[in-house]
Amino acid sequence: MRYRIGNSIIEIDFVKKATDIISDFQLIHQEYEETIRKINSAYKQKAIEVSIFSDDELLKKSCEDALAAANQEYKTHCIKFNKRINQYLEEVKNGLLSELSESNNSTEYILRFNNALIFFNAEGTNITDDIASEIFGEFKKDMPLMHRVRRMVELKLETPLLDASGNTTFPKTFGNLQKYEMYLTQFNTVCSIAENLFLSECVNGEVEYIKGYKLTVPMLSYPEMLYEAQIIEEADLLQEMTSELFESA
Repeated sequence: MRYRIGNSIIEIDFVKKATDIISDFQLIHQEYEETIRKINSAYKQKAIEVSIFSDDELLKKSCEDALAAANQEYKTHCIKFNKRINQYLEEVKNGLLSELSESNNSTEYILRFNNALIFFNAEGTNITDDIASEIFGEFKKDMPLMHRVRRMVELKLETPLLDASGNTTFPKTFGNLQKYEMYLTQFNTVCSIAENLFLSECVNGEVEYIKGYKLTVPMLSYPEMLYEAQIIEEADLLQEMTSELFESA
């Protein structure tokens, strides 16, 4: 999907991006498993060939060194994939939210807002959603400013502007602000999952003993598989919310 952000057009598909990165990671993991199987197979073959009376410590050491090198290479890939998805989210977050999260500090803009405050203060405790929406209409996309306005209305009315379901009771005035805050919460949810993605330790899958020496083949852990499923699910919801909050291009 393409979205118009200020004067720019940004193309965003959270689900596709997450799916592509996870697919690339899973290919690397499969290669890692095959590498470990080959190392184990080579050890098994040599262990069978050596005499039962031979000291095979050197053979074990060779196998352990090869496994350590493969494990280190895999961990390096895991870190790279983790950085890849987190950098993408950070770049998109900055690009999408920069316009909404920064106020206009021009003298003319501040003057217009101060004039709006004069009308707001004149209303006293009779302020309603319709009146507030009319007074602050031009500032509705300025999220930091509207956050302050909402607090001023709450102080004037001496009550939070939320109903029992957590929805704003001033939807015309603060509907966009609530959407923005919900969007930011969802974005942070996706980011919190991404922080742990690809970094969980593998668990033992196939296990075999050769002359008392344990050979294993790593498989993805349950937490890793859970993170991968969760981030796709949450990214799908984030995409829906993106389409509701931002204008399609």
